[in-house]
Amino acid sequence: MSNSKAQEQFLLDLINNVNVGDRSNRAGQLLDESNFSQLHKESLLSSDELNDFFDTIVDYKDSDSTLCTDDGYLEVKEHHLYVRDAKNKGRQPTLIPNRSLVTYINDKMINQPTKVYEKDRISWLLIKKERIFEITVSSDKMVVYLQLSINIKQRTVLKNKACTNKLLLETVEVEAPYDAEEVVSNIITEIYSLGIKVSFDHSAIANEVLAPTYQKIIIAEGLPIIESSDSHLETYFSNETTEILEEVNGKVDFKNRIIIPSVNKGDIIAQFHPPIDGKEGYDVFANTIRPKSPKKMNVKAKENVEQDPDGKFYALRSGRPAMTGRIVKYLDIYNVHTVKGDVDLKTGSVYFSGDVVVYGDVKEGMRIEALGNVLIVGSVYYATVISAQNIEIRGNVLNSQVYGGHHILFYSQSYRLLQGLKYYFEQFFQASQTIIHHFKQKTSSETEPQYGLLLATLLDMKFSKLKNDVNQYITMYNEAKKQVDIPNDFAILEEKLIPFSNYQLASKIDQIECLENIIFSVGELLKKIENSIQEESEITLKYASFSDVKTNGKVIFNGKGSYHSTIFSGTDCEFKQQEGVVLGGSIQAIEGINAATVGNPLAPSPHLSTNGKIIIKELIKAKITINQRSLNYEGKPVKSIEFYYDKQSDSVKNRPM
Repeated sequence: MSNSKAQEQFLLDLINNVNVGDRSNRAGQLLDESNFSQLHKESLLSSDELNDFFDTIVDYKDSDSTLCTDDGYLEVKEHHLYVRDAKNKGRQPTLIPNRSLVTYINDKMINQPTKVYEKDRISWLLIKKERIFEITVSSDKMVVYLQLSINIKQRTVLKNKACTNKLLLETVEVEAPYDAEEVVSNIITEIYSLGIKVSFDHSAIANEVLAPTYQKIIIAEGLPIIESSDSHLETYFSNETTEILEEVNGKVDFKNRIIIPSVNKGDIIAQFHPPIDGKEGYDVFANTIRPKSPKKMNVKAKENVEQDPDGKFYALRSGRPAMTGRIVKYLDIYNVHTVKGDVDLKTGSVYFSGDVVVYGDVKEGMRIEALGNVLIVGSVYYATVISAQNIEIRGNVLNSQVYGGHHILFYSQSYRLLQGLKYYFEQFFQASQTIIHHFKQKTSSETEPQYGLLLATLLDMKFSKLKNDVNQYITMYNEAKKQVDIPNDFAILEEKLIPFSNYQLASKIDQIECLENIIFSVGELLKKIENSIQEESEITLKYASFSDVKTNGKVIFNGKGSYHSTIFSGTDCEFKQQEGVVLGGSIQAIEGINAATVGNPLAPSPHLSTNGKIIIKELIKAKITINQRSLNYEGKPVKSIEFYYDKQSDSVKNRPM
């Protein structure tokens, strides 16, 4: 059977047999949206095909339909169509199709005015697309909603038409009672057809059907999970220093105005809360939903803190409480070393295992190293400040070095270099594999190439950047290990990298597998660094000029900004003031940069680099690098612009803020 015949046959099966009396046709039925969709599906008649059929219907134009004595006529009354044949030479009645109806004469669809007779079987389908109810499931599959339509109280019928020789079938909406029990039954049937497995609220459905509100109501819900609770440490101390002015003997004491958080011996400084497993739930389709496993936190007390069985941590001496560490958190009590004036030749450099507070400046040639926080009320001139924790400089930094994060600073510097090494070694490995493949194809033998010669030549001719990065890593590692203890993983990697530092050493390599080993080792070190950059050391200052400022945490400028300085941040670099300017130098922040004014027409372009986004309030000129992809901007100044890495094009792009 042809497609069109199958479609027609299915439509005919939906139509009741036409009851032809001496002058009436009673066929006709109303299809709701669900039946209409089923009609399309089973008859192979798509919505588009049905619409195409409607498009072929010839628009009806009024013409003389005045009845003469012998003319036949059509009449619509109470949803029935009546037909009377013409007598003698009268005109036979004509039925005009309507776009809102599928009209049949003797089982054939019509799309233009057609003469009809009493003997004809006339039938029609009234297509009502508006559903009387809608059942929806929330996006998380946890709630089922029911919403009734105003159409529940309406019925579509044929519009009454007086006797006429040419009749256009039309429909009209009329108020009509509905069978509440049938509607509820249809709703429940659809709920099951949707695959809803949870019990539903029969009363809510019945109440809505009996007294419609036409609002979305909840008729079924899944069981939500009870989320797991991560282990965490509740601390009872602050890390923020405060500043107050007090009068001593009628005079304001400007020297002792810094208040550092402190505790007394025996104070509870923290409470450890162990992890709590959550409870499973299920959605409305009875799919099990499992909570995430709780994260576990490893907390240990150092020599100045004691932990009891209930997870409480007590101070064993007075001082400033602090939490340090990345993977494992350590609680300790630090002493505070206070310098009332400047750090200069009279006081000497400061090396302290706790906090350091300097009420004056740090002068030329001086050095401060602390395992705790460092607070400098004044400025730093031609000096060095190193802290394992936070550094706050309320003045300016001129021709100086300010380092936060202790040996984790080495991690931060290594991170960028290791990323490059991983990328270039992967490219190096692919290139060597391609050359080996072509070598074996051309030689048509099982002879292995000289791997050392191959790698050394490839390194020299195509991967000089890799060789430079290898030597940079070796130099950085050897300089760092003179000052701090470096984990053994870095030493092992250095040994693996040495053969790739020059042509002669590379030519002695006898196995290609060493490249995969290096790629794996670099990847593991990157993971180790990523896991370690959690407890960040923050550096806050107003202004840096011709200085190095580096930390594994955030760098915050509260004043004029950075002039010809090198700034490194393990997380973000942020300029708080509109007057903050980046002039020359470079800023590298792993997660992102939020700058005020960048560049100056008369100065060298500053270099801003990150793996995240760069937001600039006013850009004059700069080199922008994101994910090792760069662009140079030097043109008309622009305001409020964001730079980001576009993965699809593998390039840096920008957009207005």
